[in-house]
Amino acid sequence: MINNNEFIPDSTEKKQLVIDLNKKLYSRKSFPTRIYYQYGVISGQKAVRLYIDDELIATRKCKSYQNEEDAAFAALLLRFSHLEDCGVQSLNSARSQREKTLKAIVQEIFNSIGYKEIQNPLYGYRPDLVFENDNHTLILELKAFYKDTIVAEPQIGQIAKYGLASTELEVKNKIRLLLITTGKLIQIPDAIFFQNDDPDVKEFAEKRYGSLIKGIINPTYLDEWERLWMYRKFLNNFWKKITFPRWSDENWKQIRFKIKQILNMEEFNKFIQMKEKILIGFISEIGLKQILKHLNKSKMIDKLLKLVNTRLENLIINKDILA
Repeated sequence: MINNNEFIPDSTEKKQLVIDLNKKLYSRKSFPTRIYYQYGVISGQKAVRLYIDDELIATRKCKSYQNEEDAAFAALLLRFSHLEDCGVQSLNSARSQREKTLKAIVQEIFNSIGYKEIQNPLYGYRPDLVFENDNHTLILELKAFYKDTIVAEPQIGQIAKYGLASTELEVKNKIRLLLITTGKLIQIPDAIFFQNDDPDVKEFAEKRYGSLIKGIINPTYLDEWERLWMYRKFLNNFWKKITFPRWSDENWKQIRFKIKQILNMEEFNKFIQMKEKILIGFISEIGLKQILKHLNKSKMIDKLLKLVNTRLENLIINKDILA
């Protein structure tokens, strides 16, 4: 445990961490975060203080290198910034940590109820996980987001594509497709795929995603910038007609998969036992929590709640939150 009183700053100035976005739809190449850092020393070793706004979050010693060549090589491997050697992870690493955490939670669930993880049977597609038991196959798509992120057509469309691809599989098993997310899942019947009429796609997209974009005023947190980029990308893809390449395919209109939103273990079991060959199910954070509670997985519930409620800024500063 580092005593903050041992820290001697090299200056009184705190510097703001600026992240390179490298994404056109942000409409800017980089932006300042709410993370600030201040270099100094502790017992003669380089150290750093890390803040979110004015709140001191952590004080850490930094790795030391014997010479400049070692330091340059380490920076090349880390590919982020001068703060990586002080225990700060990159934005991409924080995103990846969320994804890996959700994957570990889901693996724990299905391993506990007798499923075996298998290789992907969908040629040309890459679902996140595939499980199997004696008479059915589960194909899973996972979306690990902060709690306020809307999960809608693009993510639902991904699992729907797997459904279409599954009709071509020559297997005896029933096939169950699941979209599992920690974001804010829309009411599934409201998705454009499952409406009985044929709405105007562009008008629909503008109404949903245009309003979401307008709702993000002066974004300050990284997750807000992430959502803004994601919604703009979705809207842009709608206009280009590339979000759902099978939308105009007659196969889509001929195949009407039954869908089910799963809120607990009982509903999951009913979903599995239904007679249909192919079904699509959706599990949000609420359903995940109830299933974990049923299985007495208290540690995994804690991890899930941290995943849902921890902003990217905090994960960048402290990767141990989801360790």
